[in-house]
Amino acid sequence: HQGKYDEALQFYTRSLTVYHATPAAETPQDKVAQRQQGLFATLSNIGSVYMAKRKHSRALEFYHKALALGMTGTDVGLVECYNGIGAVYHDQQEFDEALNWYSKALAIREDEVGGNASHPTLFSCYNTIGLLFAARGEHEEALMWYDRALKTVENFPGHPNEALLCGNIGKSHCATGGYTSAEQWFRRALAIHESTLGGSHPTTVKTKQQLEQCTQYNQQNTQ
Repeated sequence: HQGKYDEALQFYTRSLTVYHATPAAETPQDKVAQRQQGLFATLSNIGSVYMAKRKHSRALEFYHKALALGMTGTDVGLVECYNGIGAVYHDQQEFDEALNWYSKALAIREDEVGGNASHPTLFSCYNTIGLLFAARGEHEEALMWYDRALKTVENFPGHPNEALLCGNIGKSHCATGGYTSAEQWFRRALAIHESTLGGSHPTTVKTKQQLEQCTQYNQQNTQ
């Protein structure tokens, strides 16, 4: 993975050099918006690569350089940039700051779908905020956000997002001692993984292990 990140960084850095070689003042008027969008995407992508490399300060540096271009909620990539900054703070366990940025991203997505709370586009935002509350140990709050996410996949049974979400719900139930409920959610996740990925896929194997561990906890709890 490290090699791929370094290659991506080289690619985006070369792109940045091209943008800097042609100052905004020298860009034809009808190309200014296109240049800004391209520069924003490049800076934000560099931030994402640094985030993947766990170089948090560098990631924030480039995300904020991207935001300094003054993009608005209608611009492509702004949600990803907000979520990227949120992910940096999430990774550093600065949960309040992470939630602030995740909420900015969610607000844009909600505006895009006109208040349709079960629109599939909202899945990622809901799930991410759920994961944040789970990381804080606030599992009831996490489950509330997971429930919102679940409503976005109801019309797509067997979708990988449903399996991912079922696993997350199972973890929160397991963490709060709700082992019977957790087992049901892990079984649901496992059935989807086996159907879509096969029994030997690492994700399927991991879900099996989570189910087995949860079942063991449940048996110990009822003895």
